[in-house]
Amino acid sequence: MSFEEIGKALNISPSRAYEIYSNALRKLRHPRNLKKWQRILEDLAEINKPQEKDSNTERGEKL
Repeated sequence: MSFEEIGKALNISPSRAYEIYSNALRKLRHPRNLKKWQRILEDLAEINKPQEKDSNTERGEKL
């Protein structure tokens, strides 16, 4: 999606859409957010980690 399309959808100019985008990226990259991002990435890695199967469920038994 282009900044022009975003601007039309939000009823703002394309340059204002780009300005908002740039400010958001600058804030996300700020060093004070490093620990927050590390926690988020660790949580995502935990969520995406393959789950160990329970030996009972592998045999088709119900819990």
